[in-house]
Amino acid sequence: MPYHIASAPVGIPEYETIESLLGLPNPSTKHTRGIKTLQELNDEEKRNFNLITLGKRCTAIPGDPYGLYPAWSGNVAHPKDRRIFQIMSPIFDLLMQNRISDNSSLSAIQTLLSKIPGADIISVAKELAENQVFTLLRDTNEETVVEFQMKSMSIRLMNTKDIDKDDRDPYNKTLRATESSKKSIEAFPEQPMVAQDQKHVMALIMKEGKGALNSPEINRGKGFFENLRSLAQEKFWLHMTKDERSKCRQEAKSAQADLEDYLRIVNANWSPSWNNGRYDVDYFYQYLKDQTAAEEVWELVDADIFVVTDAKNRVIFANIENLAQTMHSQSTVDTLVRALDMWSYFTPLPHPESRRHVLDRYVRRIHPELDPAKATVDRLPAAKMAVAHLGCWSETGDPNGEEVFLSADAAFTKSAAQKNCRRLFPQFCKAVLGKATQTIRLLVKNLDPEHYEECVKVIQQLPDEERIHTDPEDFLGLFALGVNGYTQRHRDTSDVKGGNLCIPQLGVKVPYRPGACAVIRGDKLEHLVTDYTPPRYFLIGTNHESVKRWAFRKMGMEPEAVEPPTTDHEDKIGFPLETPCINPGNDDQDDDEIEWTNKMLHGAAALDSGDSGSG
Repeated sequence: MPYHIASAPVGIPEYETIESLLGLPNPSTKHTRGIKTLQELNDEEKRNFNLITLGKRCTAIPGDPYGLYPAWSGNVAHPKDRRIFQIMSPIFDLLMQNRISDNSSLSAIQTLLSKIPGADIISVAKELAENQVFTLLRDTNEETVVEFQMKSMSIRLMNTKDIDKDDRDPYNKTLRATESSKKSIEAFPEQPMVAQDQKHVMALIMKEGKGALNSPEINRGKGFFENLRSLAQEKFWLHMTKDERSKCRQEAKSAQADLEDYLRIVNANWSPSWNNGRYDVDYFYQYLKDQTAAEEVWELVDADIFVVTDAKNRVIFANIENLAQTMHSQSTVDTLVRALDMWSYFTPLPHPESRRHVLDRYVRRIHPELDPAKATVDRLPAAKMAVAHLGCWSETGDPNGEEVFLSADAAFTKSAAQKNCRRLFPQFCKAVLGKATQTIRLLVKNLDPEHYEECVKVIQQLPDEERIHTDPEDFLGLFALGVNGYTQRHRDTSDVKGGNLCIPQLGVKVPYRPGACAVIRGDKLEHLVTDYTPPRYFLIGTNHESVKRWAFRKMGMEPEAVEPPTTDHEDKIGFPLETPCINPGNDDQDDDEIEWTNKMLHGAAALDSGDSGSG
């Protein structure tokens, strides 16, 4: 977030501080001329909050003359403030001037990564460990695990002999996966809420008045009972003790005279799709179960470099701490964070809402600094949660990539107010996404050279006007920029991806700190991010599956066709709800209820650029 002058670190110019950014009047229209600057507010006005309402467009924020909150946005933005050019361009120039470092640690990392694919990890340890000293932690029929030191870096290599990268099914039947599942159940033995439990708690909420039709906590109209059900699941799992939940389940089995009227209303509006079917996921139950496992079950692997291979010595997961600092410098990472922070100050970024992001409301409760309703005007720039998808993909309903084009976030078609951001976007791509490309390439090119070459060929086929340009050696066509979002457990419908990072089927977690980079076979391995301390930024690079299909056909290959969706419970490009989501809203819809949807997105790797102490 932009700093106050009194707390700004050394190196942050005064014109990037809150007092300066919110201290300039906006004379562009009669409407904006009447908005006071921060300095013009009295002490009481500076303490005011509830300045915006989530999902409602706001163009007049006291103390913030250039502030704009679109209904579809996850941040208060300032796209019409022309200082964007004077502030952002020097930051981008600084990033583009910084080159990859030539140092012994980076050379050692490249050597290690290049030797792992196809190799026996004990042989790798013998060759590269300092003084050929390594520790064999495990050597069984199912796995071999070694640890050693290299150039003052701690290395752990794990070979999982019961995993095959090419297995079409997720890796749920391995020894590690079954042990992880068993221990997770022992740590959290409770069953999901059945429909009877959910209806009972919904009726309780209505009786308590929290579900009344005039309640601001529930969205009236189309989504009323869906939101009420979500509140019931949240109340049950996150606001009741284990004993209270047990008592609640028993009460739900018997008639409650004082709840009859409310239960009748709930039953009359109950959707058949809520009866615990395949696509009916209780995300609060999964959240509590995963948080328990993260604290009590999954092993923390705090190695500088951690790589997991399959039975054929092919990489399925890798994480390198401080990779961005090693490749560049700490000052470069600090500049990258500064670039992301200021870009998200000026640019409206979509809110990451979907059926799988109902937890965002809870995240704001445990992190009130992310709740714009609780923020005073000088804290609003920090109260942001957003995900923007920047690059090339196909249209909704076209999983086979008959046509490809720039995403709305990359084409800046959501709002006419974004024209200044659109003009600066090519610099953003080369500076910010360029650094991400360089970092991700180090892992992908060395750990999976065949996949890397495929990515290069795909990018080379894309029309110049329908792709983003980040680096002279581009191999990624789509990036997700995330700001303070909580990533729940999911799999992706693509292959390698990046994403504290937990891999339940491996029974491990890694501390995902600023500057770390990870790759993961995200279509087979479930993964999630545990709670974090804001601010947190992440960049994920991939090639959209539909774009790959488009490119393969152009190269004379005919990939296996994907069937379009057959139910409303599938993504609109034909895949189950296992992927991150997009927000298709735009300014034309600002006065209407926005329907949040999912798309198949992520594939190659991620760079965490948060400037907090935790991932």
